[in-house]
This record gives sequence, structure tokens and C-alpha cells, in this order.
Amino acid sequence: MTKILQSLLAAVFVAAIPIVASSPGSSSHPGTDETGNELAMSPALRMSDNILITHAVLAALAWSFFVPLGAIVLRLNIQSPLLLKIHVYLQMCSYLIYIIAVGLGIWLARESAKYKPTWSNPHVIIGLVVLLAALFQPFLGLIHHEIFKKHLLRWRAGLSMQRPGRTVLGRVHVWNGRMLITLGTINGACGIRLASTSPFQDAAATRKAYIGFGVAAGTMWLLYAGVSGLFEFRRTVRERCERQADGHIKKSEDPQVPYQPAEELKS
Repeated sequence: MTKILQSLLAAVFVAAIPIVASSPGSSSHPGTDETGNELAMSPALRMSDNILITHAVLAALAWSFFVPLGAIVLRLNIQSPLLLKIHVYLQMCSYLIYIIAVGLGIWLARESAKYKPTWSNPHVIIGLVVLLAALFQPFLGLIHHEIFKKHLLRWRAGLSMQRPGRTVLGRVHVWNGRMLITLGTINGACGIRLASTSPFQDAAATRKAYIGFGVAAGTMWLLYAGVSGLFEFRRTVRERCERQADGHIKKSEDPQVPYQPAEELKS
């Protein structure tokens, strides 16, 4: 836990660097030449363009690759301790990457706000909402895991007749993750749309980004949705079979209905 907190603090520090650097007087303003030549050659614009690309790549990697991949890995075998660790590491890595991306995005929003309204843009609002919701996600998963382990130990020891299953916090964790992956993917498209009208990027480049992001992110989302749907279907079937098995055992243990082997029932 200490290492995770240190990593989070380091990510916040790195994310804060461009915000501090964007204080008034620290950056040069793009030129106002009608042809745009001076604007295109200004060092400030080149730096902003690099930050814009870095922000887009990091945010897309977080929500359109690493987070869905971490969810898919866990569903391959939810009872595997190794896959659970891989799931946790992938998700924490994703959150650290996204924190840095948000820091760069705040810098870009502050710079863009000098020329056009930016803070009310859906991309900015959704990005901050996703960050806030994502901060609760690790704790929801951790608490659910601890509660599940306690119920599992009690069930194995015969202290509880109810099989352990997904807790309330576990359901919140799962659906919050699904919402975040979907919102993160949608917000990526919103970000490309915003970049197309930004003074730091031209529309021709963003059209190519639309195609590349749409194919890559769309494919990953469909893969995640397919694996999740298959996992939920198999989980529902398994739980139905377990309930039927538990009901058969309880009925056979009823003192008023003595248990009879299947061979005797046939005769």
C-alpha cells in the first residue's frame, strides 16, 4: 500500500508540472497573423501540440487499452490469484497514466481558455468526472475482495450455509468499471472533436485520429463487452446449478424426508 501511495503522489507531482509552468507570464502567446504562419512557427504552439498529443495518447491507453485489458484478464479465471494480481497492477498503472493525462489536459484547457470557452466543454467535464469516479474504484474492489474472503472462509468451515458471491460493493465496483470504460472511450472521441477546433491542432490531423481511435478503441470495447457478457452468462448458469445442488442437499438432509439413493428411486 505504501508503494502505491508513493506512485500516486509521484503521478500527481508529474501531472502538476505543466500546470505550474502555465502560470501567467511563463508562456508566449501565439501570433495573430491572419495567414497563421507566425502561429504555426511559434515555440509555444509546438510545445502545446506535443502536450496535446501526449495527453491524447496517455488517456487513450488508459481507458481504451489497459483498463479493458485488466478487466478481461480477470474474467479469464476469476479465482486465479495470479490473474487477480495482474488485474490490480494493470488497473493501478492505468490510473497513474490517467492522472498524468488529466494534468496535461488541465494545462491545455487553461491555455485554450485564452482563445475560446473550454471548461464548459463536454470533454473536459466528462474527463474530470471519470477521474473522480475512478478514485473510488480501487477501494471498492479491495473492500469487496476482503468481504468475499471472509464469507468464503466461513462457508468452507461450515459456519455459513450460503455460498459466497458478489457483494453489494462488488456490484458497484463492476458497474462503475463498465461505466468508466464506456465513458472513457466516448470521451476520447469528444476530445478529438475538441482538438479539431483547438488553436494547437488542425482539422486534417484530427480526421486521421478519428479513424485510428475509432477502430482501435471500438474493437477493444467490443472485445471487452463480449468477454464480460459471456462471463456473466456463465456465472448465471453456474449459480443456478449451485442453487439447485444446495436445494437437493437440504432436501436430502430433511429428517422428515429420508434420503434415498438414485438406484432405489428407480426401483
